Amino acid sequence: MRKTRMPRCHYSRAWRHGLPVSIALGAILALSTLLGCSPARVPLKYDYPGTPGACQGPSVAVAPVIDQRDDRSLDRSLALDVRDTVHGIVEREVKELGFCCALCQPDEPWPIPLARLQDEGVALLVEPTLRDLRAGPRHPGRTSTRATVGALLTPIGFLISRPPADVDGYAALDVALTNVASGAVSEVHALGRANQRVRGDRAGTPPVRSTVAGLALKKAMIDLIGALPSHPSP
Repeated sequence: MRKTRMPRCHYSRAWRHGLPVSIALGAILALSTLLGCSPARVPLKYDYPGTPGACQGPSVAVAPVIDQRDDRSLDRSLALDVRDTVHGIVEREVKELGFCCALCQPDEPWPIPLARLQDEGVALLVEPTLRDLRAGPRHPGRTSTRATVGALLTPIGFLISRPPADVDGYAALDVALTNVASGAVSEVHALGRANQRVRGDRAGTPPVRSTVAGLALKKAMIDLIGALPSHPSP
């Protein structure tokens, strides 16, 4: 009796040829993950206000930012110094309100006597202290495990490493606002929190961390800008 020959699957040859390549790619991706290889650093992504017009209000001086963060892991994802970045953001937001922003990077160290600031026409001194600025996956261990296992099983692994993951961002600043003429000081505690859901294998990447941290900082800036006096006395 003649045996019936079963038809060969059309994808069998492609699978046999593609499997070694998939294993090789998976091994490379997994090794990169395990060794801690990371994408290039990026600047902090911040939604800057529009180009400020000519200043119409009194002069405001923004002191150099004091960095007192406990968690500085975000710095490994950012291309620029965090203190300089936050200082520039505060200055830009102040200018957007119409204030004239005095250059506060003199040769002499801080603090500068209020009498000298008053002689230079400064009405308000803004002294920011950065308490928190971070962003990352809500469940980092689970996300990294999925990415590693997914890489090992490439291309099947893409189905494992791509489920969405929550990335949380936090920002906190303590800002001292000093009326240069009277010496009166008020404190502002600015807080911001942001969340973004992204593909699981992108949750811990520098672009995502930069974006979510920038969103959190933007919300903190809303607290600060809301506390600034409309017309500080010269």
